[in-house]
Amino acid sequence: ERYAPEFPQASMIVSLGGGQGSEPDRWARSHGYDSYLLDNPTLEINEKGVPYYTITLLAPQIGWTFQAPVGVLLINAHTGQITRYNLPGRNLPNPAPSWVDRIYSEKSAGQIGNWYGFYAHAPFGGQGNAGRYQVSGTPTLVYTGDGNPSWRMLLTSFGTETSTYRILEMDAATGAITSYVPAEPMGIESTVDSAFCNGQGVGAGNIKADHLIPEDLTLHVIYGQLTWMASYESEDTNTSDTPPDQQEGDDPDPCGNGTGPVAKPTFTGIGFVSAYAAYANNVAYGNSKSAALANYLQQLSTQGSSNGNAPGAGATKLTITGTICAKNNDTSGGNTTYYITMCSKNGKPDNTVVYTGTSQLGSPLVVSAAGDHVIITVLKVTANASSQQMESFSDAQHPLAAAGS
Repeated sequence: ERYAPEFPQASMIVSLGGGQGSEPDRWARSHGYDSYLLDNPTLEINEKGVPYYTITLLAPQIGWTFQAPVGVLLINAHTGQITRYNLPGRNLPNPAPSWVDRIYSEKSAGQIGNWYGFYAHAPFGGQGNAGRYQVSGTPTLVYTGDGNPSWRMLLTSFGTETSTYRILEMDAATGAITSYVPAEPMGIESTVDSAFCNGQGVGAGNIKADHLIPEDLTLHVIYGQLTWMASYESEDTNTSDTPPDQQEGDDPDPCGNGTGPVAKPTFTGIGFVSAYAAYANNVAYGNSKSAALANYLQQLSTQGSSNGNAPGAGATKLTITGTICAKNNDTSGGNTTYYITMCSKNGKPDNTVVYTGTSQLGSPLVVSAAGDHVIITVLKVTANASSQQMESFSDAQHPLAAAGS
């Protein structure tokens, strides 16, 4: 493909949609790599902005019936030059560069995740499914801030219940797996889909009436809570037609009513729900990220225990007393947000948490300064978060009328 003849660096002779043998896997096969199974062609950009296609080389393992990665090809999309590298993370010479993100494909991740679930917690040659788990849904590519993305998978049992027993994060470049055990009872993707489809929490009352359906489930830690997020798309209500072509990764029928998203969806909103309380009446929704986050915070403040009952311990406020070590502010859209860092016991700033609030909390917050002894209240449900929204603020050095106290 030549996007601009006067700019040769904007031209690509290897492309996923190029055709005529210029697709990355066909290009590699015709340049000496026809003895391998070629997997997972992915466009990636190096530190200098040069586009490359990465291809994983698969070969059968002796004595086994599966194909495993044995190397990585990097194809310069401009020149077509191919360089072979060894797999990273194995102390092999000439490993793939660190900017190569995806060596293990979604299919490989699911296969390895199932092996881990089946054999890691039960005898290799044992009988039955006791202590064995399986991947419950589709591996989801997530970015966790450690340099490479990871395939995130949930493991459930071979029984009929729908509980999550492990959360796996598999490094998409090295294949290394980290396994987490949920802190509380937690459902798999199908139960979360049901909650999002029938959302009734803060801002979510019109989800069904507006024919919105959830897609792209991801897990995040928000306000200190393990949280499911879903992007909402408009539902294709024309059930007489065959389901439209889906975007990659879409669930063709997330709500189980025979309908999926429209063929060319547009952004409609975001939903959040606690992973340990994934019920319809706990789903918060907003038509923008900021609105959804504000509604989720309100939902958490009134939400009860993890069984979805009436408000209980989740509505309790905690009081923090101490001395301000640093104060900053930011003005955007006519509103000023203040950021307070408290001093730790040794007198140095406690940088593990920042308290945020606006002038709506009253004059004491506006005129407060480093060295002031203050009293702050936050919601108990967000007390473990690194960024906490202040519910009230009072300053002994400035005993003025304060809002929210």
